Amino acid sequence: MFEHDDDRTLLARLIWGEARGESFLAKCAVGLSVWNRTGRYKWWGHTLREVILHPWQYSAFNENDVNLEKLKDPTRHEGPWVWQVCLDPADMVLATYLIDWTLGATHYHDTSIEPPDWATAEGSYETLREGSFIFYAGVK
Repeated sequence: MFEHDDDRTLLARLIWGEARGESFLAKCAVGLSVWNRTGRYKWWGHTLREVILHPWQYSAFNENDVNLEKLKDPTRHEGPWVWQVCLDPADMVLATYLIDWTLGATHYHDTSIEPPDWATAEGSYETLREGSFIFYAGVK
């Protein structure tokens, strides 16, 4: 479905689908946590594309998520400025302008839900709270 997207567009789509209503810092932290997965663990993938499109990793890309259809054309569902404020953090992550203040986080969840099993599993630890997200590293 997103096979023609470059890394920038694909990462911006993920940020839009997962964090469009969040602060700039939260959007960047989401992007950093995605970047932190690239090449680290074989089952997530080695490229940004593989990591983002790996099944059941990011809810906005899940078949049953209401955002999936919206991801195809974000500016049709929100103003163009909302898309732009998702492109900017994607650009900063990809250009490696950011120091990773997530401290190596590879996972996050929204504070409105109970922590998933991986968040409380042995080895997982919280690295950051930003906006409505909690970020984790050490997830196996």
